[in-house]
Amino acid sequence: TSPDKINRVISAEALAKLRGMASPSSEDLRAKAAASLAGAPLVSTRVIATTMRVVEGLLVALVGLVIASFYPGFGGLAEPAIYLPLIMAGGIALPLIAEVFKLYRINALLVPGKHISSLVAAWSLLFATIAIGVVFTKAGADYSRVWLFSWYFGGLSALLLVRASASGLVRRWNTNGQLDRHAV
Repeated sequence: TSPDKINRVISAEALAKLRGMASPSSEDLRAKAAASLAGAPLVSTRVIATTMRVVEGLLVALVGLVIASFYPGFGGLAEPAIYLPLIMAGGIALPLIAEVFKLYRINALLVPGKHISSLVAAWSLLFATIAIGVVFTKAGADYSRVWLFSWYFGGLSALLLVRASASGLVRRWNTNGQLDRHAV
């Protein structure tokens, strides 16, 4: 006998118990899975997508406002009032642009790593549009380039963090079967 083989003596009672234990049938497994799915509330993909639109729009507006309020050249929120229309437009336009890039589909929320380039492209398109608008309206002297660059990078970082967090939630719901419709 080799040293890595262990010989054991099993009592007749233990052997009878092992034989009495049947492996679960596929019907039993199916019934257990259906019971566990019935207990988990379903999450609508439309609700997830709409929530992400609202969260991202408010997030980029909030980042713009925070940067404007803490930017040392302003000295309070009195002067950033000219930034409010730009910030609000950015908060409204981002979800619309992201929708064109199909960033609110469940696949994009499940695997955000594959869609980072689309998110960066949508955010960059928004800022290119803002820059072009500022140039064409000859309002370049009114807006701080430091604030604009800070908003771009701060907003992009915040978007990436929110996408990573949302991805974890959506993956968990998907694993639990809460994103699927179940026919009975």
